[in-house]
Amino acid sequence: MGKIGGLWVISFSSCQCPKTLGKIDNMLYRSEPTKQPKLLRRPFTVQSDGLYGTDGLDSQIEIVCISEEEKEGVIGQAVVSMEVAKSMEPIPVGYCRADLAVEIEQIFNESYKQGRKPIGEVRICRYQQLRVCSFLDYLRGGTSLKFAIAIDFSIRDPANVTHNDYQQYSNDIEFVVRCLADTLEPFNPTNSWPSYGFGAKIPPHYRDSNNFCLSLDVDATCQGVNGILNAFGKSYQNVHPLQGAKFAQIIYHLAKQAQNNFNRANEPLNYYVLFIITRGSIEDLKETVQAAIFASKAPISIVFVGVGCEGLDEIERMGNAGKRLEFQGRKSERDNLQFVNATKTRLECDNYADMSTVFLEKSLQQVPWQCSTFYMQNHVLPGKSSSESVETSSGGLTVASSSRRPSSAHGQMEEEEEARMRTTSSSSGPALDHFRSRRNRLSTEMRSMTLDDSR
Repeated sequence: MGKIGGLWVISFSSCQCPKTLGKIDNMLYRSEPTKQPKLLRRPFTVQSDGLYGTDGLDSQIEIVCISEEEKEGVIGQAVVSMEVAKSMEPIPVGYCRADLAVEIEQIFNESYKQGRKPIGEVRICRYQQLRVCSFLDYLRGGTSLKFAIAIDFSIRDPANVTHNDYQQYSNDIEFVVRCLADTLEPFNPTNSWPSYGFGAKIPPHYRDSNNFCLSLDVDATCQGVNGILNAFGKSYQNVHPLQGAKFAQIIYHLAKQAQNNFNRANEPLNYYVLFIITRGSIEDLKETVQAAIFASKAPISIVFVGVGCEGLDEIERMGNAGKRLEFQGRKSERDNLQFVNATKTRLECDNYADMSTVFLEKSLQQVPWQCSTFYMQNHVLPGKSSSESVETSSGGLTVASSSRRPSSAHGQMEEEEEARMRTTSSSSGPALDHFRSRRNRLSTEMRSMTLDDSR
């Protein structure tokens, strides 16, 4: 923008020059208002149908600069084609009608008494034409959905909990699990659900744990609805609930798993969806925010499912924060969080069918958009692995996919040690075999009933 202040909008050239912003039809984009005479506007995205029309031909684009303070409204305008806009040459802006837009070099403001006068220019700094893929495009391209569930066993005030409260909690868990598992079964061919628990003291030593297998076994995978409910019933009878739960450990665990899968070369795309069922007794809010920011870099969506009508304010605010989530200068790269209150949903509906429909709509409505957004941000097209580069056909733009690895000190130590073994002992096969067997033995020993105990 040259000497033009106020705000400007981009619309089709078929509309007449308005005096108020509300009269603009087919508006493609509206910028933020400002009073600075010279500035760089924020980048924006519009669909190609708006730029090229439904017939695939170039459309005339009208750029209008509007003053919110002056009575005349319009400061100036320019009408250009997409070819002129993509050339990134300066576009003079003045006050004119659409039929004079052919000679854009001679656009002036004719309202001045001394004759026509140029009032500024617009320059396009960067233009990129990218392909936008939908959620169905990725599913058809071979992307698989991986679902996981984590259940919070903590109780804020155990002394005042009655038998009816326990029964209501069990009913809410069964309602959520049945709705999710039955509905998502077509997207889960193996019908296997990694299921975890947190916020409890687990046997045999009854240490505090915020990341353990729901079945109290070494394998967190449960088969179908009955497998999840049976594992929950077993844990519900044997664990001792804590007064508060820590969410960060379970989020880090699934986010690192999703990120490691994404970083593997020539692997099919897997997008993870983690459902966290909780009563809201969160103890590590700051750590959970950091974990959510870390998870925004991984192919995972986190759905917080609230159970109960009280104590869920903090979880609800975090679930609805989206990209606004920030902690000590670190910001979330995308919106991958969501919150839904299962108990309120059940109370608002009259029958089970309506309960299930409304709950599923609220809990899953953002997942398709979050999935496609992640892969588009990382330049991964449907049918492509994360290690392949993406090349657009029309613009000739080649963008290499970005590969982010989680900051796992344990994983880095293993990789560095194995690389060092390969470098120093490239010819000594037994040494490398001994290292691998030792690592596998340690992993087996560490994989106990609890995946991560806080002692």
